[in-house]
Amino acid sequence: MKTIIIDDCKMQNLATSILVKNNRNLDFLGSYTDAKKGLAAVNKLKPDVLILDVEMPDLNGFDVLQNLEHDCQVIMYSTQKQYAFKANQFD
Repeated sequence: MKTIIIDDCKMQNLATSILVKNNRNLDFLGSYTDAKKGLAAVNKLKPDVLILDVEMPDLNGFDVLQNLEHDCQVIMYSTQKQYAFKANQFD
């Protein structure tokens, strides 16, 4: 499954990228620390899976979801539990 990661935290982005690259069922398309560039890549490359941080400058994870032009599976994560309910509201 083609996979893209969007996370502004460089260390978390790197760690997630390593996990994706080491999973033989996932095809790593790229990782982005800039949400705007990541969103453009998702809309262009059309991954099957998007791994997405919630809290980011400029565009947060929910902004990215609202601007997706491509339907894909999304894995959202955050260190803040208050985002869990909101994340489950997206289709």
